[in-house]
Amino acid sequence: MPPMGRMLHGHAERALQSTAEQDESEAGPEAESHGCGTGQPAVVPRAAGKGRITYLGALLDGALMRSAMESMTKSAGLRPAFGPAPEDVEVCRRAGASGEVFVLINHGDQTRTVALPRPMRDLLSSGQVRSSATLPRQAVAVLQPANRPE
Repeated sequence: MPPMGRMLHGHAERALQSTAEQDESEAGPEAESHGCGTGQPAVVPRAAGKGRITYLGALLDGALMRSAMESMTKSAGLRPAFGPAPEDVEVCRRAGASGEVFVLINHGDQTRTVALPRPMRDLLSSGQVRSSATLPRQAVAVLQPANRPE
């Protein structure tokens, strides 16, 4: 989560579930509850293996969810594999030994155009290399980086 003193902006509703018992069993009875079990939104960071996990025990509005995800991915040093997309376009990356493809799904009722982070081949149409993908409402595109063989 963000360093102390840095604020995230948005709105959170009550905690989804009580984790006070879990906090006590894992960290001892003196563990701070971070709002868990108090009916308040909670953010509980924990070490996990070689990394960290953050439990968000709250219903976050869109602005707060974006702000929290941006903060956590930035602090973890993560960068998106694809780049920004319209809010109603889902981007899924599939990778294997032979390379990667991106599946774009327009869940909206409007046509959306997505700027591609690099030239990509459209695998569901002509195989043409594109710098953007236009998705009619409820449409799907499967794209492969153009520097990979078909």
